[in-house]
Amino acid sequence: MVIVRRYLVALVSIMAAVLLTGRLAAHTDTLLWPKQPPAFFAVTVPPNWTVKQDDIGLAEYSQDECCSVYVSGANNAKYAVSSTNDLAAEMAKALGMTGFTGPEPATISGVPAQSYSGMWQSQSGSTPVDTKMLIVRLAPGALVFVRIMAPKGITPAQQSALDQAVAGVALLRNH
Repeated sequence: MVIVRRYLVALVSIMAAVLLTGRLAAHTDTLLWPKQPPAFFAVTVPPNWTVKQDDIGLAEYSQDECCSVYVSGANNAKYAVSSTNDLAAEMAKALGMTGFTGPEPATISGVPAQSYSGMWQSQSGSTPVDTKMLIVRLAPGALVFVRIMAPKGITPAQQSALDQAVAGVALLRNH
């Protein structure tokens, strides 16, 4: 359990670092993550959104950098002994989320998922950030994650762009 916790803390730390670090040039492509097979996700990045991708995940950011969508996954035998709810709670704790709720039923590309929500306080700003995590268990030790973040009170145009980015995330079935 300690190894799982360390991995989750590292994963969440890297997710936060990706959110707070520099962005790459704008894309309008469909990108696969991970780059090396087997790919878990095909992500169609909306126009004027930017992407940062590494071995841990793929993050896409709105033009004004207020909203983000992050995809990741892991195949770790240690996950087989933890429930999805326990793993989500550990991730939320590592992120410093408050008001953590869930699970609620959700889907990613028609695949059943568990949805968890809460608030995250950005270290670079005073605005609370609504955070939603979608988790799909592909096998006992294999999970994929989608994290959606947006500050409270985004405009309808920002919400529309975020909705487009979320809709562009497709879970591939060839894993």
